[in-house]
Amino acid sequence: MKKTAFIILMLMLIIGVKTQGQPLKPTKTEALVNTTVTNESKKPMEGDQVFFTSKKNSQKYKGVTNSEGKFSILLPIGDTYLVEYKNFTENVKYKEFTIPAETCTLFLGHKY
Repeated sequence: MKKTAFIILMLMLIIGVKTQGQPLKPTKTEALVNTTVTNESKKPMEGDQVFFTSKKNSQKYKGVTNSEGKFSILLPIGDTYLVEYKNFTENVKYKEFTIPAETCTLFLGHKY
């Protein structure tokens, strides 16, 4: 029993590691949302969090920016999301964002 559990755990870890570095692709039900966060001077903001809250079911989705201020996330198509931005000094609620298509680009800028 312990050996079976260990093997299943190892398979889950291998599958998780293998799929982690693959680029995201839109599907029939999920849109690929490419997000960029910059400051007032257009400088990329690393490590900032962006939350997408579904209006249909209040499900929350989160992305964290990389060194270029970017991240990509898959979100269900046909829903409207409240977009929130959070870093160390501020928490900003943006307007609602509707995802009508398979690929969307969202640019967020903020002041310091």
